[in-house]
Amino acid sequence: MCQKVKKYQIRDQKVKLTIWDTAGQERFRSVTSSYYLGAHGVCLVFDVTRRQSLLSLDSWVQEVRQFSLAREPILILVGNKIDLTKQREVTQSEAQEWATRNGTMFIETSAKTNEGIAQAFAELVTKILDTPALTDPDADFKAMKASEIHAVPTPDTDKGSGCPC
Repeated sequence: MCQKVKKYQIRDQKVKLTIWDTAGQERFRSVTSSYYLGAHGVCLVFDVTRRQSLLSLDSWVQEVRQFSLAREPILILVGNKIDLTKQREVTQSEAQEWATRNGTMFIETSAKTNEGIAQAFAELVTKILDTPALTDPDADFKAMKASEIHAVPTPDTDKGSGCPC
């Protein structure tokens, strides 16, 4: 598991992202619930060349929703490895259908070529900032400061998940 803190500016607002990457490794499963507590947003990363990596996300979504203090943390489904088009097992429409069914945003990326990476974080942060219950310090849950947005990318189960660390 790796952690990285990134300062980010969007709409003239400075935010600090604390990014935790578990790479979907089961050995971290017992501690990941504690990272969801203060999470405003979660990137659910799957490998478009491995159908099982998408199917395994159902249990991760349940866990995020169970342990997050936020009423509705913002979730974004991230299909990674789009540079490997010939090995693709999950179509864009299948992933979009999963995202719609689970109430998440959706984007495709390539950690190898950096395609879509900045856009994924920008969309996640924008949606968090547009959700007053997540950034209002007077909200009725124990929110982190609005200037500290916690994003937990999970769980591209393939080694070399493109962790920004």
